[in-house]
Amino acid sequence: MDENFEKLGNHSRQPPLFDGDNFPYWKVRMVAFIQVILGDEAWESIKNGYSHPTKPFAKGSTIKVKKNLSEFTKEEKQESLSNNKGKNCIFMSVNEQEFKRISLCNTSKEAWDTLVSAHKGDERVKAENTQMLVQQYNTLMMDESESFDGFYIKLTTILESGC
Repeated sequence: MDENFEKLGNHSRQPPLFDGDNFPYWKVRMVAFIQVILGDEAWESIKNGYSHPTKPFAKGSTIKVKKNLSEFTKEEKQESLSNNKGKNCIFMSVNEQEFKRISLCNTSKEAWDTLVSAHKGDERVKAENTQMLVQQYNTLMMDESESFDGFYIKLTTILESGC
């Protein structure tokens, strides 16, 4: 068992599940999970990306080809492992619909960026809706002929729209 896990007490090794709702909440929890359970190296791989190690095609050639795993240096193996841990963690933390969105991604960064990009609109739409609700609230007035119950219904409709 990982020595860092021992220090965590009863914390789960199960990543938080993203079911397609509330991406910002999941994202913050996922970053923390990756940093604590997988380590900073995995988070750095997700954040900064990973490039498969290459070698010259032939002696003196400027053409590069991918190295086989057996040709990796110790550092290259560690970088590859960090990328694979991050990618696996992301794959294991999403529902089937979100998995279909990222299943063809080759790196952890590509999977992460795909999710961020797909759900970036969530935050923009939420901000626009909030602005609209604030404007409705600020212009809300009770008509002279309106009953308190009628006004209360208008007020609660605005408040419930924000939930």
